[in-house]
Amino acid sequence: MNTLPLLLCVILVVPIFGQMGGGFSDGDPNSPEVQKVAQAALAKKNKSANGLKIISVRSQVVAGVRYVIKFNYAEGGNAVHEMTVVENLDGTIDVEEFK
Repeated sequence: MNTLPLLLCVILVVPIFGQMGGGFSDGDPNSPEVQKVAQAALAKKNKSANGLKIISVRSQVVAGVRYVIKFNYAEGGNAVHEMTVVENLDGTIDVEEFK
């Protein structure tokens, strides 16, 4: 059996119909879920969410959802900060990285 046509189909069609499962995807910085997660993460770091403006967000499905959020906020001045946050399946928030 010739597998070349099947292989070509997979190589050409898979990139058209989506990204690799488990990879990061761009999200909506204005979504209520992202805002909630960002505010909870700032609270865990004892930071105020006053003036929070999310610039971009990428998410990845893990055992929950991992978010990489770029943002600025009043307490941090005009600098762009980045945090990696996991919202676990039970709804708890873990801040993996905060820069």
